[in-house]
Amino acid sequence: MTLSSRNITWEEITSSVKYLAQKIKQMPDFDKVDGIIGIERGGLIPAVMLSHALNIPYTDFATLDLYEENAMVPPTEDKYIVVDDIADSGDTLNSTWLSDKNILCSLYLRTHTCLPEVKDRLIYAKEIDNDDWLVFPWEIDDKVVDFSLEDWV
Repeated sequence: MTLSSRNITWEEITSSVKYLAQKIKQMPDFDKVDGIIGIERGGLIPAVMLSHALNIPYTDFATLDLYEENAMVPPTEDKYIVVDDIADSGDTLNSTWLSDKNILCSLYLRTHTCLPEVKDRLIYAKEIDNDDWLVFPWEIDDKVVDFSLEDWV
């Protein structure tokens, strides 16, 4: 079975980030946010875009591996906006290091597969009710550009 794919445009990304910024600004505790964290890799670009839109510093916890037991974690006393490109199952955003006071954001929510406890807390721009593979504009087609290291050294 082959999954169909859908290319997301920069215009869609910009529109989604603006929507998220407006929703976050309306939150009563918006002024208590200490920073924005982008979940690598898909959440990095939207997180930086939100950082600019909200004038909140981007916090470099982007390289942490949420699947490692010894992952570097942000201070629990601080409040963060945690951004990912898509919430499929919600497992990444539901990782144990995420404090209940953090704001969880995603450009897209896959409604039929996302954990209810994540869906209830998530601020998202668009819903998806299918299994289409989303191709974001920052994802490079390997047929266009070859980034294999053998060619670089």
